[in-house]
Amino acid sequence: YFVPNFGLDKDIVDAQAHEAAASKTLKHTWTPKMDEDDKWVLPSPQIEFKLLQTDAEEQVEREPLLSWKPKAKKNAHPVDYFVPNFGLDKDIVDAQAHEAAASKTLKHTWTPKMDEDDKWVLPSPQIEFKLLQTDAEEQVEREPLLSWKPKAKKNAHPVDYFVPNFGLDKDIVDAKAHIQRYEDKYNHKLHYPSSKELKKAEHAKDYFVPNFGLDSDITASLKNLNDQEAVHGTWDLPEEE
Repeated sequence: YFVPNFGLDKDIVDAQAHEAAASKTLKHTWTPKMDEDDKWVLPSPQIEFKLLQTDAEEQVEREPLLSWKPKAKKNAHPVDYFVPNFGLDKDIVDAQAHEAAASKTLKHTWTPKMDEDDKWVLPSPQIEFKLLQTDAEEQVEREPLLSWKPKAKKNAHPVDYFVPNFGLDKDIVDAKAHIQRYEDKYNHKLHYPSSKELKKAEHAKDYFVPNFGLDSDITASLKNLNDQEAVHGTWDLPEEE
């Protein structure tokens, strides 16, 4: 059948343009080759890194006997250009502010350290949970021999403070309104049984269930099965193990 040709896909067009630009910049035409299994040989990340490293090394020529100052090629990338400083990123500013606030609250300065592999040692979730738990335990001192009423430290979190009451949540208000509407409509009060009532109540059993016959889907399925068995023979289902 006829298949219209809408031209090359945009990804293919972009890939070809990028390859042509790279070949022009490096003055080298990349000709893909196939291996003995007829698979294309493509550059690996290690080879790409090596090529970039080699290219960077070729950008600078040293004259060790005359001077250690590097001499850049004419086609080298721009260097020593002005880079505007817009200050720290907002996430960095917020992180530093949060760390300073936590250090002030806990009266402890967090000094990150590095392990033997020169990687930063950061708190794990288990350590954070342990610190929070310990902090909660330190907020209250009990005097078991005198009284079981907890005695809060001076630096404990605020307690018994005013909490404004903005009324019921909208979902709760709507739910109550819907219940009231249908109670009035059906003249029936919705009753929530207590736990004692639930224990006393027994589900009805051995009651009469009317037989309305087979469902239409079952009837149709059986008819289709009989029709096919009349053409292809009886369908013997394997026994379950």
